[in-house]
Amino acid sequence: MSVPFILAPMATLSHRAYRELAEDFGGCDMSFAEMIGAAPFLNGGRFETWYADPLPRPDRLVYQLVGGDAQLLARAAAILDGRGTAGIDINMGCSAPDIVRTGGGVRWMADEAAARSMIGGVRSAVKGRLSVKLRLGVDEDLAAGRRGRSPDAPSADGIGEAEEERPLAFRRSPASGTEDTGDGKRRRGQRVDARRTGEGPL
Repeated sequence: MSVPFILAPMATLSHRAYRELAEDFGGCDMSFAEMIGAAPFLNGGRFETWYADPLPRPDRLVYQLVGGDAQLLARAAAILDGRGTAGIDINMGCSAPDIVRTGGGVRWMADEAAARSMIGGVRSAVKGRLSVKLRLGVDEDLAAGRRGRSPDAPSADGIGEAEEERPLAFRRSPASGTEDTGDGKRRRGQRVDARRTGEGPL
């Protein structure tokens, strides 16, 4: 193909069997594993062992790690990096309640200093490629995840419940095409090339 063909990370789908099926149709230039919990992986968790299965193409597999402990993320990343992988990806975008409650996923985006420190630690622990899965904004997604509901689910009064916790999270990036006015409303902002502003080595 003239452009890279990448199999995106998908919970319950990005496992070895699915990658082998894709391989039967010509394969991908790069594939992502399912979310691998750093703590259970280091403790020999049965599911994490399955998620971390590198076949059929270990050299084209990117391991996706999730967790709320920076040191455990760095340790797990170092082990996986030593397997001859195509890279390590830190999940900072998942808003699932179970992930947010442990301090992982999008929760990292609510504390820029902690996120920078965590990424710096992981970067020091791995020799290969490092990437981060994140969102353009965190406000509704974080608040909804902390409440244990979908970020898209409406509240009883028709106004997103996430508005109540807005001070706890970052304001949405201008790259999202909207601007927070501070009164619970949004207006259109200048749209930029989010792909270009979001890429680059760590």
